[in-house]
Amino acid sequence: MNTNKKALTCTRLLTSKGYRPVSIPTTPYATIQREIEEMLDTNTLKLPSMPEIITKINDTINDPKSHMTDIAKIIQMDGAVTARLLHIANSPALRGSKEIETVFDAVSRLGINTVKSIIMAVKIREQFSSSSNVILKNVLEKVWERSVTIAIFSFHICKKHTHLGLTPDIALTRGLLFYIGALPIIDYFERHNSNISEPHVSETIEQLRQDITNKVLKHWGLVFESDEFQNNISTYKDVIKAIHRVLTAQAVNPSEIALKSAVKTIAFESLLSMIFSVDEEILEIKRKLLR
Repeated sequence: MNTNKKALTCTRLLTSKGYRPVSIPTTPYATIQREIEEMLDTNTLKLPSMPEIITKINDTINDPKSHMTDIAKIIQMDGAVTARLLHIANSPALRGSKEIETVFDAVSRLGINTVKSIIMAVKIREQFSSSSNVILKNVLEKVWERSVTIAIFSFHICKKHTHLGLTPDIALTRGLLFYIGALPIIDYFERHNSNISEPHVSETIEQLRQDITNKVLKHWGLVFESDEFQNNISTYKDVIKAIHRVLTAQAVNPSEIALKSAVKTIAFESLLSMIFSVDEEILEIKRKLLR
């Protein structure tokens, strides 16, 4: 008799004698996590779309007949993006000695990759402000701030340590997308669960973020790591993971715990400058990305 038949026979025997199977209790949020994981595995989880303006820019870049003015025209069609692009591009760390006055100036002087990173930040920021639920909106705001902080550190690390093989602008984008996997989770809670709490939503995000983020990046066709970066990936990821653990109060080693403790007593911006020697100019970019 195979195992399944033996189990069925035992169940029937126990039931006939008045015994009833006892189900193992599970928390509602454990069930929700399993449901989201199943939706991810079966490709039924609603994933965010690549910002349309980024798709148009990529298509234009891939067109051999296109010119930089064509890219500038695409950006100028979105007034909100244009305003935010010029605002961020004129941060001291980016603009140089002369103010950037037009989109064409931004593309010409900063380069298309940096401009795309800024636009990606603007469009993702919009998605992280999309929830009408107060609890979910609060979670998204906190997640976005973590994303921006990780992005700024990524930018700084790769600017200072070129051996990592990742350009600062691409590192910035990768950092901004660190929590992109939170969006489908927030969407799920809005659609399926009205009885929510901030700690449980945050826990679900932390548990499932990485797998969903990887799925979104694959869905968008984004590849960031160069061969040289792959050879040094442990160094980069270790630093980013350490930052992430501090930001989510999950510090695990003495230096991280010290940093976590300092966060409580020192102004956060000053702390970043002191611990990581992050330029004030780079912190200005962070402040503008958070607005």
